[in-house]
Amino acid sequence: MTKIKRHTSDDTHWTSRTTSISEQLEYLENHIAEEWHDGWQAQCGTMGMIAGDISDWLNQLFRIAIDRGVKLAEVQECLMFMEEFIMQMINNRCRIKYDDCTDANTDTITNSKGKVCYEGAPEWVIPRFWRDLLTMAIIQKDSAVVEAFKAYRQECQELIEDKHTMTKSC
Repeated sequence: MTKIKRHTSDDTHWTSRTTSISEQLEYLENHIAEEWHDGWQAQCGTMGMIAGDISDWLNQLFRIAIDRGVKLAEVQECLMFMEEFIMQMINNRCRIKYDDCTDANTDTITNSKGKVCYEGAPEWVIPRFWRDLLTMAIIQKDSAVVEAFKAYRQECQELIEDKHTMTKSC
């Protein structure tokens, strides 16, 4: 997938969050490989924990972006990372579906004043966050964020089409 480039600041808690989520996903993938048949309950719990961590980060990221005015490109990097990891969980080989593991994971994303801005599971919140990020980028005339988003989406679309073509030919 897209190589996510890093900016110098860590206002978005990139290092700690990506390390934690990456380690959890690696554990999940190893557990699926070793205990595919009988380990689905633990795997479901791990998927729920990862989704919860992503939701917590989304809430924190939203507040940081709004309150501190962090660079849009840094927020974009975080969203790309989150989205890619959610997709890896949705498309893993676990016996139970990701959606069945995150039913209770409906989160509320609020601003610093407590106003609800987004509500739902991470896979529903992230696209809405993208929409608002792109709106801010257009308003701020940040064409680099808009172009990076277009390239990222094009790459995602190509992967989906490749997967669909492979499935049809089998």
